[in-house]
Amino acid sequence: VATPRTTNAITKTELTGIGILRSYHHRACGYLAGLHSYRPRPEEEVHETETELQADFESFESAWDAIQLVPDELLNDFEDELWETQSKRFVYGTKRVSVIDQIENHADSTRKKARSNNDESKTVFRYLILNERPNLIQTAVEVPRVGAPYHHYCNNVEEDAVPENLVSRPPSPVSQTHLGGLAMTLPFWYDANGITYGDSDNPTAIPEDHHDSPPNCLLIGAGGCSLAHTLASNLFLEEYNHDRHQSSDRTNRKNNYDRTIKSINRPELTAVEACPEILRASQLWFGAGDDKEEKEIQEETKKKIMNLDTTTEPPFFDLICDTGESYLESLVKSLKHENNSSSRRRLPIDILIIDAEDGSAPPLSMRTPAFWNELVLPSLNPGSGAVVGVNSIGTESETFALVHTMREAFCGTTRCGGRTGYGNDYTVLVVDPPPEAKVTDRHKLIFALPSKTVAQSHMALGLTEDDLKGYVDVPDSWEQKIKTALRATLAES
Repeated sequence: VATPRTTNAITKTELTGIGILRSYHHRACGYLAGLHSYRPRPEEEVHETETELQADFESFESAWDAIQLVPDELLNDFEDELWETQSKRFVYGTKRVSVIDQIENHADSTRKKARSNNDESKTVFRYLILNERPNLIQTAVEVPRVGAPYHHYCNNVEEDAVPENLVSRPPSPVSQTHLGGLAMTLPFWYDANGITYGDSDNPTAIPEDHHDSPPNCLLIGAGGCSLAHTLASNLFLEEYNHDRHQSSDRTNRKNNYDRTIKSINRPELTAVEACPEILRASQLWFGAGDDKEEKEIQEETKKKIMNLDTTTEPPFFDLICDTGESYLESLVKSLKHENNSSSRRRLPIDILIIDAEDGSAPPLSMRTPAFWNELVLPSLNPGSGAVVGVNSIGTESETFALVHTMREAFCGTTRCGGRTGYGNDYTVLVVDPPPEAKVTDRHKLIFALPSKTVAQSHMALGLTEDDLKGYVDVPDSWEQKIKTALRATLAES
């Protein structure tokens, strides 16, 4: 078993007192199988922190079978060397998924440094990795220490206390993954529906008289749920905290809380993940909140704060194991028979985010005209300025083909599922990740936006840094990238 090369070693002295036990060897088997079988395409980048190994096996399955024959002692040595040389520790691992915590130096970082082992010069990141594609980080979050539970909502004063007022952790760091940029679909939707923004002391709020507030959101490809957490905290957290502290009187508290439940149940934030192993990892290690420990924390919160028997607690979103195509197909059928009393009425989508991948992002099945015309368009809410965001990884020709397919769907005259196509009411915007992401030009975020929004944005050159605060890391850099994309779109038209 070969060890990936590194230039990020730390001394044994720095590890003193961390108290990480020698982990079980099976946590690393899937990751090792990926390292020894992964063959990047010629145009793909390979990071120095990954590996310079040549693929030793023709397939992931054959590498997995071979790893089972490696002695336990050798596998444990691999994990220990990875810890000593790269500051990486496996905290969870299955055949398909690995969760890795890593200590990193951030002397040059402008981000607020997380406290780790009383050393503020270091930050601990937690990564979700799909073992068959070990070159890609699917999810990245900051954690207080290696192996610590992750709770997206925390207390400013005491980390382990039951919070009187929930506070959301910041968006995913763009230096680790740029996919947090897909959260910009929400401020784009606000813009499309004429909702104004507040400042940092008066966050964005949806007017009480808004015709369809707040939006119904669907995320396909939940991964570690960091994007779902960011969306949920911006949609629900302010009202949740405000209403439950309106009155010290228990009866009024319950009335206020009931109103909150109605308002936060009116929209839906649904995160769909096709892989059961990813879903379980997100529950255990990324605060998706369906494991026993998380439920016990939620129950204790309810008893101490509200003394109510209700399940409407963070993380405020539904996590479903299903494929994106299957979920959309079910939704389209439900919308066609929305008067069918045999099932709960489902709502059309205001915000759709596609962050799915199967080695290609989005998967090939989600790049076809049939997918967009027969599943996406019929599922969108025709009564609002629905917004769609897509994570795209591919060559220039592959990106062009996807953009063309989306433009044909949104800007053509197609009629789908009894609903009229969107005509010329939409513009497809291609946004490059900011330089802080350190990714190649294969990576793009693609947004389908109401043309009214784009026309207005052409005047103001896009969402501002203040509009994007709380949604993305380095909002000033994303603002510049949106401006660049809008200029390019305007030039094309």
